[in-house]
Amino acid sequence: MILCASLVIQLMFPGVAAQDGWRVNYISKSVCALKGSAVIMECTYTYPSGHSVQRSFWMNKLVSGGEAPNLSDEPEYRGRVQYLGDKQHNCTVLLSNLTEKDQSKYYFRFITDQPGGSWQGAGGVDLSVTDLQVEVPERVIEGGDVTLTCKTTCSLPVRPTFTWYRNGRNLSSTTDQLRLQPVSGEDAGRYHCAVLGLSSPEVPLNVRSVADDKWAVNYISKSICALKGSAVTMSCTYTYPSGHSVQRAFWMKKLISGREAPDLLTDPEYRGRVQYLGDKQHNCSLSLSDVREKDQSKYYFRFITDQPGGSWQGEGGVDLSVTDLQVEVPERVIEGGDVTLTCKTTCSLTVRPTFTWYRNGRPLSSSTDQLHLQPVNSDNKDRYHCAVLGLTSPEVTLDVRYPPKNTSVSISPSGEIVEGSSVTLTCSSDANPPIESYTWFKDAGASTIGSGYSYSFTFDSKSSGLYYCLAQNEHGSQKSAAVPVNVKGDYIMILYVAFGLSLCAVATLLVVVCLMSRKKRKTRKADEHDYQNFDPNAKDDTYTALDRMSRSPDYDTLATARNQK
Repeated sequence: MILCASLVIQLMFPGVAAQDGWRVNYISKSVCALKGSAVIMECTYTYPSGHSVQRSFWMNKLVSGGEAPNLSDEPEYRGRVQYLGDKQHNCTVLLSNLTEKDQSKYYFRFITDQPGGSWQGAGGVDLSVTDLQVEVPERVIEGGDVTLTCKTTCSLPVRPTFTWYRNGRNLSSTTDQLRLQPVSGEDAGRYHCAVLGLSSPEVPLNVRSVADDKWAVNYISKSICALKGSAVTMSCTYTYPSGHSVQRAFWMKKLISGREAPDLLTDPEYRGRVQYLGDKQHNCSLSLSDVREKDQSKYYFRFITDQPGGSWQGEGGVDLSVTDLQVEVPERVIEGGDVTLTCKTTCSLTVRPTFTWYRNGRPLSSSTDQLHLQPVNSDNKDRYHCAVLGLTSPEVTLDVRYPPKNTSVSISPSGEIVEGSSVTLTCSSDANPPIESYTWFKDAGASTIGSGYSYSFTFDSKSSGLYYCLAQNEHGSQKSAAVPVNVKGDYIMILYVAFGLSLCAVATLLVVVCLMSRKKRKTRKADEHDYQNFDPNAKDDTYTALDRMSRSPDYDTLATARNQK
C-alpha cells in the first residue's frame, strides 16, 4: 500500500509571528513532498501566563473576524489529518496520503479560556506536492551515451534512494539518474523510477540505429546546473546522411540562420576554458571549465560537411544554469533547540556531490547538504561554511536567541550613602534580542516601584531595604539578586546598638565573676572557722583505746618508779 511506504519529511526552517507573549513558530516555512507520501509539519506555540488552551487546530487559510475551519473537519482531509501536538506548546500535525490538491499554505490556530484569547500563526507552512517523472532524450542513437533522469517539480528536502525498472525488472542504479553507456538496441523498452514504493509513469525508450537516421543532433541533457568555478560537460551525439564527411564541428551560444555561426572556441570570454571532447563522426561533447555567472546561457552544437548544403545545427540546445553555494540558516535560532544548516544552490545540481562542512575552518563529519546542531547554545559564535570539490560558500555565524542571563544590580554612589543624597540603581543583563523591559522591586513586595534600565530616587531612612530588578525579553525573564541599600545613619545606629549590647554582655560577665568570687571567699572563711575550733590535744576515741596510759592507772605508777631510778 502506498501509504505504508510513505515518505515522512521533517521540516527544519523556522517562521514565527509574535506579540506580547503570543507566538506560533513554524519549524519550516516550505516543504516539497511526494504525492502519496506523508508529511509532518512541526511547530511550537506560546501564550501569556494565566491562559489555558481549550482548542488547537490547523487550517489551510487565514481567517479574520470569524470562526476558522478545522482541517480535520474538512471532507477532503477527513481521515488523513492527525494532530500530534498538545494543548501546551507542541502544535505538530501529520498529513498523510498526499494529493495534488493538498498543495497549499497551512496555518496553526489556538483558542484559550480568556476573553480575546485567540491566536493564529501568520506565515504558515507552504506545502508543495510533486510526483515522479522520467525524463528521456528526444532522440536516442545507437552507440551514444544516454541518461534517464527521475525528476520532481520541486526539490525534496531529504535525499531519497531511487529504484529503476526496465519492463518491470529492477535495475542496479540507486540515484536519480540511469546511465546507458553506450546505448544499444537491447536497451529499448519501458522505464520507470520509484522512491519508497511511489512510482513514476512508464515511458518508452526507442533506440534508433545510425544507418536509419539522417540529420540530427541529440543533446544528452537538456538542462545542466553547475557550480560557479567548477567544470561541466555537455554531452551530445549527431548523425548525418551517408556520403558526407564532417569538416567542422563546434559549439555556439546562439542559433543563427543564413550566415556563419561564431565558434565558442574563438570567443574571448571563453578562450582557454572550452575544450571540444567530440570528434568528426558522431560524438559532439563539450567541456567548459572555471564556470562563471556570465556563462549561464543556452548552448548549441553545429557541424558542416563537405557536401553542398551539408550544414546542421541542433535546436533545443543545452540550458546551462550557474549557481554558487550558500549556507542557509534558520531565521530564528533559539537556545536549546535543534538547528539545521543547509548548503543551498539556486538550481538542482546535475551530479549529486559530496559536501564538506567547516566550523571555524576545521572540517566536520557531515557529508550531506545538511548539518545538524543538537542542541545549540548561546555561546555558539562559531563560523560555518560548506564546500563541494574545493568550491566553498561564504561563512555564516549563528545568531542564537536566548532569554536574559547574568542579571545584576549596581549602585551609584557606591559605599555608604548619606541621607538626602541621590541614589541610582542600574540593572544590567545579557540577552538576545536585547532586553525589552526592566521592572524594579523593593524587599519582598509584589508591586513594582519603577521601570526602565535605571531607577533613581532621593534617599531617606524609609528608603532602606533590599532592591532587585526583573529583566525580560520575548524569550523569558530573570530576576537579579537583591542588593541592600542603607543610609550612613543606619550604619551608625547599628554600631551603637552593637556597642551597647557588647557593654551589657561585659557587665553581666563581671557581675557573674564577682558573685562567684564572693561565694568562694565565704566558703574559705567557713573552713578556717572550723579549723580554729578544733583541739589539737584532743584524742580520737580510737587512739585513746589504743593508748595504754589512758587505759590503766597502774601504767602511771610504773612509769613514775622507772623515772626515779
